[in-house]
Amino acid sequence: MSLSHLAIKTTIALFILFTNLIIADDNETLSYNQDYSNLKKISFSAKNGNAGSMKLSETVKTPNNENCLEVKFDTLNAAAKPWDVQLKYLSDIKLVMGQEYELSFFCKASNNGQIQSVCALSTAPWTPIKGSNFQAEVRSDWQKYTIKFTADKDYQESLALPLFMLAKFGSTGSIYFGPMHLKASSDLELGLSRNRKLFVTDLNLQNITAVPEKLDINSHPTTPEIVTRKNGSIDIKEITGSLSAKKAAVLFNEFNSPTAGKMKLGFSADWWSEIYLNGKQIYSNIKSAGNSTSKFTVEDHAINLPVVKGKNLLAVKVLSGSDGWRFIYGKAQRPTDSFKLYIINEANGWKEVNSKFIVKKGTALNFSDEIIARGEAGTSGRVIINSKGQLDFANTPEKAVKFSSFNFGISGWRLQGHKWTKDDIVELTDSIARQGCNMIRLHGLGRYLLGFKIHDRPFKGIAESGIPLKTEDIAFDKANLDRFDYLVYCLKKRAST
Repeated sequence: MSLSHLAIKTTIALFILFTNLIIADDNETLSYNQDYSNLKKISFSAKNGNAGSMKLSETVKTPNNENCLEVKFDTLNAAAKPWDVQLKYLSDIKLVMGQEYELSFFCKASNNGQIQSVCALSTAPWTPIKGSNFQAEVRSDWQKYTIKFTADKDYQESLALPLFMLAKFGSTGSIYFGPMHLKASSDLELGLSRNRKLFVTDLNLQNITAVPEKLDINSHPTTPEIVTRKNGSIDIKEITGSLSAKKAAVLFNEFNSPTAGKMKLGFSADWWSEIYLNGKQIYSNIKSAGNSTSKFTVEDHAINLPVVKGKNLLAVKVLSGSDGWRFIYGKAQRPTDSFKLYIINEANGWKEVNSKFIVKKGTALNFSDEIIARGEAGTSGRVIINSKGQLDFANTPEKAVKFSSFNFGISGWRLQGHKWTKDDIVELTDSIARQGCNMIRLHGLGRYLLGFKIHDRPFKGIAESGIPLKTEDIAFDKANLDRFDYLVYCLKKRAST
């Protein structure tokens, strides 16, 4: 087991308690790890019709090649309370009131299920630490979980860090827990400098740890421009006096920190951005939908910067949007972004497919024949529930139907829907059918039918035009209405509803 070096003000004392390695100073415990080399500080219990056991796995290791604990369920009572099966990690660690802590671990299971946990007193009255409740889905592939909480008082008592409640896991099988790592959070106040430098060029920011003195831009050695921030925003469009789609600029901010720790940065960009600290990428939305909101405030996104003691270099790449080119940053109140809410991985017969590719007719991924074989949408009657409790059509009540759908933001500016030709619409609906979709949820249809043309005037939003009070006040865009009618016609022909 390895522990990162921890700088403290006074002498360091190391306490080895069974298998728990604790690093402490005059302010009590700072870090604790349970690596399973001895199981005396872990307890497992099952009651009320539940049965199981725990042991150190002899064959399974975490992605970091660490030991893991196997909890095996022989019987689970569906009527049991969650706490009827408990796994406790006992600790004599002392928590300090007001200090934020992070408890992290790897976990996977033989089959999908639910786990719950809380950090609490290890004995009666088993009082939980406020804000430490945790619930998650466990899958057959390793996932890393982090529980964050702030001590609501000084804790001198023996604690369960954590106490897992597992009776509602869902099915018999095994759960594998990696080591429990607890550490005090080292959050720092946002402390960037006022020295901001700009290059209007594209640049790979990986491994760049100092601001370049010069860059060769269009065959001319170019020094960075010192830029100012107005109302929290660096407006690159205003600085350069120009704008073109996805034009790149890079910003540098060199600053010093008295200590190492996490510094939360709130930010927004018009429109795409990529953030590096000390040459390592921390965040990027360049290959996705970009900023995803047009609020353009420091509350749009928040990330933790892993600041080192001494000099740090924040580097930001900003790609312009269709109507602006700027970067906004400052102190955010919101929690940090979660980048991996749900990831589908290849496993158990499933193969990852790059959905950015358009499925071709006649290939293995083409599902259009199966969908179109049911006939044009509407010919089978209305949707009903058949005698087996399945969705079906009224005219074919014993042939269950499965609807595969997606949200379709027809007024999204990237789609350029106001420029579609009939050939474009045919190509679009053909590709939808080949992907296996037979249902669509249209979103933003109203603004499309009223003539939404991205940033072109005379388009007006509701705030400008108001809500029409009479039907004759509704000025439909005839071209977009015609495109929509043809879109519905083509979808219907391809059995989409």
